[in-house]
Amino acid sequence: MVCLDVGQHQMWASQSFLLRGEARMLNAGGIGAMGFGLPAAIGAAFAAPDRRMVMIAGDGGMQVNIQELQTLVHWKLPITIVVLNNRSLGMVRQFQDVYFNGRQASTVDGYSCPDFVKVAVAYGIPGFRAASWGGSWTPFWHRTLSSIPLAQ
Repeated sequence: MVCLDVGQHQMWASQSFLLRGEARMLNAGGIGAMGFGLPAAIGAAFAAPDRRMVMIAGDGGMQVNIQELQTLVHWKLPITIVVLNNRSLGMVRQFQDVYFNGRQASTVDGYSCPDFVKVAVAYGIPGFRAASWGGSWTPFWHRTLSSIPLAQ
């Protein structure tokens, strides 16, 4: 099962993943707020404990419910979290570029995020950073998604 937070990554994943068999994708369908993904993955993990869970979020959405990492640790939920960090509120920035002539209030200027690997480790969750699509990222991505019936 793939759970998507709200943002540019949601559009990418919704358009890129082809589900097959018993695969499921949870997303807010355009009516949710950033921060939807982690609570959705937690709920899905309780509802279907035998299914593999992967949650994909952007850096902005991950910050909204980051405290729920404690819930994963407390209940020992096997949820893999992938944070796509573009160092901005990407979808909001995109709208600002298109509709407001590039005035990027609080999406690039004035925006920052924590080191998500250090946050994960602080909660006792193993984490690593992949700086590009090659190298260490590729085996992780294939290993993570190979257990979910997706046609890639």
